[in-house]
Amino acid sequence: MNKNTTTPTLATEEPPYNPDDLDAVEGFWEGARIEHQGKVIGVSRRIKDCESAKVQVTLTLSLRVVDFFKNTGKDWQSQMDQALIEYIETHHA
Repeated sequence: MNKNTTTPTLATEEPPYNPDDLDAVEGFWEGARIEHQGKVIGVSRRIKDCESAKVQVTLTLSLRVVDFFKNTGKDWQSQMDQALIEYIETHHA
């Protein structure tokens, strides 16, 4: 099986890897292509190996915080991320 493609499996078939072995699971899915209507829209990657990887989340912040960072310019979300990284390094190093 090409590791860049997947095929559905029946419940009675053995998985192509041990689902209890996280390295085997990550190895199987690493580099998998994500397709929608025949068009590649992404490629799987190991987030834990990519220090700059970001994850989209939804969170509730005070209007004061959002306004402060939005007023810093176009890259305000990255600036907020950097401020949080600095907080972690200062308080939990």
